[in-house]
Amino acid sequence: MTLPGVDCGSKNVLRKGNVVHSVDEAANGTGAMVFPHNNKKTCYRISGIAAYKCTQLGVLGAFATQNVEMTDVIGIDNGHGVGAMVHGHDENVSYGSNIMEVKTFGDFKESLDCPEKGGFCHKITKGGFFAGTSGIGEGI
Repeated sequence: MTLPGVDCGSKNVLRKGNVVHSVDEAANGTGAMVFPHNNKKTCYRISGIAAYKCTQLGVLGAFATQNVEMTDVIGIDNGHGVGAMVHGHDENVSYGSNIMEVKTFGDFKESLDCPEKGGFCHKITKGGFFAGTSGIGEGI
């Protein structure tokens, strides 16, 4: 799923209740790709999304912007959790990620989608959260 973020600090209820699940690598493996609202180059918010069982990131924001806020996001048993990253290359600008009310959960032993004799599981080392900045490029 691809959807726009909202303005930073916004309590926009239109972004509530988005659920994405079981996205395989054939479809990039990322559940929800959230891009800056109105092409915001200063700050945008990722909110109101739950993602589970995606082979890569459940929720990702990794675009050319100065700041990204992530709130009210849940990631369950995703390959690499969720990610809020910013990209830019101006050394006179402060870049950052503000993460609030985000929950990530890993796999658990009793998970019935991956039985001991099942051949349909992706056995990978999983991560929980990615946050960071990059001055190398323009983002995605």
